[in-house]
Amino acid sequence: MTDPPDPTGPDGVPRRRLLQGATGLAAALAGCAASGDYGASERVTVASTTDLHAAFEALSPGDVLYVSPENAPYRTRGWLDVDVSDVAILGPGLPGLLVPVDQADFGGVRIGHRDACENVLVAGLGFDGNRGRTSGAPRRHGLAVHDATNVTLAGNHVRRTGPLRHGDGGSGISVARAATGVRVVGNVVEDWGDRGIQLAGTRLLVTGNRLRVGLDRAISCDLWYPRGTNHTARHVLVSGNLLGEVREGSLTGVAHNASVDEHHGNVAIVGNVGYGTHKSFCHVRGPEPVRNVTVQSNTSTQATDGLETDRTTRYAGVAIDPAGGRNLAVRNNEFHGYSGHGVNVDGAVRDVTVRGNTLSRPALAGVRVRHARHVQVADNRIVDPGAHGVRLEDAAEVVVADNHVRGAAGVGIDVAGDGDVGHDVLDNVVAGTGHAGGAPVIRVRARGVRVRGNAVRRRAGPAVREGPAAGGNLYEANHAEGEAPWVVTAPDSRTRANTPPVDVHRGLTADADGRVTVRFDRPYARPPRLTFGRRPGPVGETTYLTDADGNAVGAEVAVDGDGPVDVFVDDA
Repeated sequence: MTDPPDPTGPDGVPRRRLLQGATGLAAALAGCAASGDYGASERVTVASTTDLHAAFEALSPGDVLYVSPENAPYRTRGWLDVDVSDVAILGPGLPGLLVPVDQADFGGVRIGHRDACENVLVAGLGFDGNRGRTSGAPRRHGLAVHDATNVTLAGNHVRRTGPLRHGDGGSGISVARAATGVRVVGNVVEDWGDRGIQLAGTRLLVTGNRLRVGLDRAISCDLWYPRGTNHTARHVLVSGNLLGEVREGSLTGVAHNASVDEHHGNVAIVGNVGYGTHKSFCHVRGPEPVRNVTVQSNTSTQATDGLETDRTTRYAGVAIDPAGGRNLAVRNNEFHGYSGHGVNVDGAVRDVTVRGNTLSRPALAGVRVRHARHVQVADNRIVDPGAHGVRLEDAAEVVVADNHVRGAAGVGIDVAGDGDVGHDVLDNVVAGTGHAGGAPVIRVRARGVRVRGNAVRRRAGPAVREGPAAGGNLYEANHAEGEAPWVVTAPDSRTRANTPPVDVHRGLTADADGRVTVRFDRPYARPPRLTFGRRPGPVGETTYLTDADGNAVGAEVAVDGDGPVDVFVDDA
């Protein structure tokens, strides 16, 4: 140790109160690891591996420990533990500052491993892990926070952590369940073993980090233990990180496999940038309910060439498929070129919002919702999806509103389900769909669907097609160009005020008795309203024609005079 001892300290180690709060965090972000931030009389400086281990073992409250680059790399012989409060561990920002000895079964720095502590800063360290043996001690993290409060990890560089094994939980940076008030700021994590940064604990901030090249998720808001349960972080903000090149996982994610009450969760993944090889940008999953998760204002583009997986390569920009959950939101993101859906909501979740996203060139649907309830799909821009624009499958009470869908290879908006699904398809603009085979722009294969106020620009297929299982639906105030764009077949479905009208008969002529016969395009469970365009004179008595089921299938109308008659049929 190169600094003179402080005579006031019982163990000869200099004392200094650690910067806390906003001032301390700002100093960390500004590069407080630089030697000029602390005077020589205010810290311990180490320049050998022996001094390094001794200094960590002698830490006491108030210490500032600076690891000099003078004799780097330091070949550590075991974990470096911080189990006391009010300390700062600083380095020069040099990658590879700390390197375990060959075949080591340990990682870098642990905080609060043996004893709880608080107010700890670790900044500017570099840890280059030695993956060593694949058996023995797992989870050889670069930096690990256990039972600790008010911890800042800033400006560190972590790489080559081990073991390189999916599901093991070995990570670049790990924050365990007992940790509270941890900030992971401005770090670089590369070539990690299982996860880049994994999080449990409470009140966590993960921002401004760069993560590239790893096995599983870059940032995971849950912490794995092999053959045991994992723990989900609570009250977390993951913001402003740059993430890419993951061989077997998603860039971000939240999972849970133990029950939680409805106030748990509160995870926000906001304003991150993703690129390169990965599965989904974000995957929300688990055999237990996941609650209160927001994925917002992120942008990402995907490649799959480097994926090492024997599963499907059809991965969504955001995939939500836990066994249950509620209060989940995907807002204002931009996802480009994903190999599956743009956003995929699949499972018994409810109260889900998919709003304001730009979903460009997904290989499957722009937004797919299956088995979920109380979902809003609104204000999204969906461009050139390889299948459908929006697809609803066996979901309930979904609102699809104010979306702009363009260039879908399949159906623009596809609704399928059993029973009365209770969906609303409102005020969407759908254009240029069906170029893979003349599919309809809006297709309804369910009951209890209200299709209102949509603007449709079609190619060869119909603007709206109702499938054989459909019925009890309402089609109102929709607009499409061309002749006969509507194909509505169920007797108990209703059509009103569409442009052009749904059931139109032009140029009819009266018979010798002065009666015009109209054959409707579809049966009506209730007699429809007839309105007239051209007619030679006043219209008299109307008699409806019915089929064996009592549905109105036509009408005879008495007219006065000769000349063509135009009849428009819709539901009053």
